[in-house]
Amino acid sequence: KLFCETLQKQHSAYNKEYFNERNIRLFPPNDNDDVATKISDSENQLSLIKELNVRRKEVEKKKEASLRKLNEIIDLARKSYEDEILCYEAELKKFQLQVLTNIETQQISSDVIKNSNILELKMECQICFDNNETKEFQPCLHKVCNTCFEKLYVASEEKNDISKMYCPWDRIEVTLIKNI
Repeated sequence: KLFCETLQKQHSAYNKEYFNERNIRLFPPNDNDDVATKISDSENQLSLIKELNVRRKEVEKKKEASLRKLNEIIDLARKSYEDEILCYEAELKKFQLQVLTNIETQQISSDVIKNSNILELKMECQICFDNNETKEFQPCLHKVCNTCFEKLYVASEEKNDISKMYCPWDRIEVTLIKNI
């Protein structure tokens, strides 16, 4: 309580001093006051109003300057954000182009493999590796060239077992010989 009372006394003393320095009355003048005092009070009030208007204009200028700075900061942030988005979009396009290039390269590679000698190598006879496969044994689906087929056929004749021919890979009896 003592602290609050002391604070109130100091505050009211400060207010009295402030208004007395400027010849301002805290209370409206009585009818008993003379005209000169009333004029002096009116002049003081006018000067206070002018001072308040000046300060209000200063505050408005500071407010406008702060708003301009804030708008500049917002514009910079927006520009930075847009630039960052453009960079990400450029990276995305670059990545998409790389993916498309890789897909095209893979397609070209697969086309080259299909049209190259690699398939011809796979088509070569797996016994002699000299000729292309022309005969397919059924049911095992192994393949040989004509030369190797003739040699296998002759070998079957020599065993006097022409009716039974066996696949050289899995020794399954060949039931049908298909031309490729």
